Amino acid sequence: MKDLMNIAVINFVTLWGDKEQNLSRITGYCEAAGKRGADFIVFPETALSGYDTDHDHPRAEMMHTRLAETIPGPSTEAVAEIAKKYGLYVVFGMPERANGTVYNSAAIIEPNGKTYAYRKIHLPFDESSWAEPGDAPVLIPTPWGPVGVTICYDTYCFPELIRYYRAMGARLTLNVTACPDVPCTEGAARLGIPAYAYINYIYIASANLCGPEKISNLDATIISAPSSTKNATNTRDPEMHQTRKGNQWYHGMKIHSGVDAGTGYVHTITATAANVHDICETKKLLREDDHVMYGDSGYLGVEKREEIKGDERFSHVDFRIVKRPSQNFVQGLAIIMFVALKLSVCFWRILPSKTVQ
Repeated sequence: MKDLMNIAVINFVTLWGDKEQNLSRITGYCEAAGKRGADFIVFPETALSGYDTDHDHPRAEMMHTRLAETIPGPSTEAVAEIAKKYGLYVVFGMPERANGTVYNSAAIIEPNGKTYAYRKIHLPFDESSWAEPGDAPVLIPTPWGPVGVTICYDTYCFPELIRYYRAMGARLTLNVTACPDVPCTEGAARLGIPAYAYINYIYIASANLCGPEKISNLDATIISAPSSTKNATNTRDPEMHQTRKGNQWYHGMKIHSGVDAGTGYVHTITATAANVHDICETKKLLREDDHVMYGDSGYLGVEKREEIKGDERFSHVDFRIVKRPSQNFVQGLAIIMFVALKLSVCFWRILPSKTVQ
């Protein structure tokens, strides 16, 4: 039995609902790890799809239901080609379609291409709205002995699963997880994993999702052209216009972009004349699954526009817009004046009173 292993653990940012893009990044990481001599590579829970539950659709139309695949299936076959090329064990989270339902699963791929799944046994929060629980632990046979697999809640709140793996001879457990660093779950990862590793005398390799999901950053950029620019008919191009930014005038067009806040990928672009206000393109740049939007002061008041507040989906987006510098200055000045007034009142109260003779 081997004792030394080279393991790669990927803390992974997903593009929610974009299986093609996520798979491209999974295979890219596998290639990179394989070239560096990794034996095992572990990805987080739902790495193929993204984690957040799709509350806007019935179960049959939810994102995880739509993107679920069989194991083995198209996505695992793509990863298996790289696993065979580099002699890799690969484990990554994905929604699995089997037995007429969907599971929150970890796809397991061995260096010979053999592919199977561990199905999450314990489903917390609203995961049961799209997934059914699994019913069996899974041990991966390896030259280092059996290796156990758990998914998130299985690890943190049900120590008997890790205890079982240890009793079966495992020296390593892989935790495929999507555990946010918030008060209700932060103790699970920070306290639970070290405690269970110590108690069971076992290694735990944990791969977590990171970064935000379903959040877009919106912005616009002016593409400046010479004021004399003309088109093929030797006339001024109607798509170009002049606009003012600060004290500077520009002539040309404007690019409006929507960027996924987690991955940094540009998901939507529109082009307009330079004088079209940033706020006018907001609805075109938002994705249907966006819950939060960040933008500069050019988007102030976006939630009051008819095309936004009249839209059943976008009217619920949380618009987090930066205030104008002048607004911040006035607000700061008001706070300073309020504090100064409070201090003067307190100072007046503590002054010793004088008795008039």
